[in-house]
Amino acid sequence: MSSARSAASAIDKTARLALNEAQRDNDHGWGRSIRPLLAGLVDRLLDAGAPVDIVGLQSHLKPQWPADYAAFAGYVADFGKRDLSVSITEFDIDDSALPDDSAARDRAVVAVGADLRIKPLGEAMTAVFAAAPRRAPPTNAATHRKPD
Repeated sequence: MSSARSAASAIDKTARLALNEAQRDNDHGWGRSIRPLLAGLVDRLLDAGAPVDIVGLQSHLKPQWPADYAAFAGYVADFGKRDLSVSITEFDIDDSALPDDSAARDRAVVAVGADLRIKPLGEAMTAVFAAAPRRAPPTNAATHRKPD
């Protein structure tokens, strides 16, 4: 990681290095199992003096998977306590498990995006980023689309 910092600094002295991971926002066994692994990796890197500035969150929402955004906001808050920035680097709703009918699928995507089965999307993301000391805008937002 120190060579990554050196290479980045040679190009841009203000460059910030990110550790990016997916699936922690999903509240199923796999998503919950990744959270402590990523947190442990971040701790080990920081303890070793590695240049980690940002934790990137890839958010690939899957309507068929459970979500607990209050718990996820707490998880994100822990990175803020380490003085790290948090950024949503990808955000999409995967519609591959939704109905084949495009109108029904679109209604379901809107329902997932607006409700997330727990609370409105804006409230969920506000809670997540309120937990982080510094915020960065999403860099990639989309909705996966099945072909009609």
